[in-house]
Amino acid sequence: TGKVFRIKNTTGIINDYPHYYQMVLDNFPELQLFAIRESENSNFILSTDQHNFNKMTESYLGEIEANFWGTQFDIYDNGYNPYNIKEFSREVTDERILLGKVIYDTNIMGECPRYFKSELYNKKSNGKVETFLLKNLEPEWN
Repeated sequence: TGKVFRIKNTTGIINDYPHYYQMVLDNFPELQLFAIRESENSNFILSTDQHNFNKMTESYLGEIEANFWGTQFDIYDNGYNPYNIKEFSREVTDERILLGKVIYDTNIMGECPRYFKSELYNKKSNGKVETFLLKNLEPEWN
């Protein structure tokens, strides 16, 4: 188990972006993951360094890409995006791999907390992909 902290930018006048995130695991507090989201429409950039979110460095782990409605989030490794290959100048030889998805139920009116499910993918040595499905406990307002 662990905790994810969201740190909002308090210096913005119009909005509170960029958003910073930090994940700390209870059993391994020295192992931390950091993320940044520059704007509402940008991807989450994942890094092992809380001060460096540059895709050209070794600390870059990958990114999380949201769909238009913010109901599905695709998790990718640190390979290059085939639709935006110009962004990479470091030596990246592999196209990015989809590692998983987080899919939320649509909740337009916000009448109740949203359910979500997660799909994690593992590519085996024989080329087949295993899918692990995770679903959250029934959410409650507090």
